[in-house]
Amino acid sequence: MPTFAINPKFGFAVSLLALAAFLWEITYGNPGLTSFVLGYIFTLPLIIMIWRAMRKHWPIYKKFYSMSLHKRDMKTVIRSWKLTWWVLPYTLVVYSILEIIILQNPSLGSLLSFTYGTLFATFAYTALQSPKYYNQVKKK
Repeated sequence: MPTFAINPKFGFAVSLLALAAFLWEITYGNPGLTSFVLGYIFTLPLIIMIWRAMRKHWPIYKKFYSMSLHKRDMKTVIRSWKLTWWVLPYTLVVYSILEIIILQNPSLGSLLSFTYGTLFATFAYTALQSPKYYNQVKKK
């Protein structure tokens, strides 16, 4: 996995872009604040739990993030995914329900605002948590 996934500068840039895109969207009259907040609120616990798992099992994730895109150790990939198996069911169930709610209630905003909220939560939290880990992977 390329190290840009935990690069704090990349995370900060993506979170700023998501926030800027959201502000641009509401500037032009789209009522997206509630949708943005829903995306943020329901993504934050997920990303916090992922980072907890990464901190607890850092040697596995360090090896995972140190790998090249072209040369992967499948044992490491499988071990890292086993530690966060719950991400897929959470996203499928929770985000599907939220998307249906947002689509049924246009006054909440758009799915785009919801996506901006999820991106902002994910990458802002990653930018705050990742410098120590990114530097360890980068040195290798």
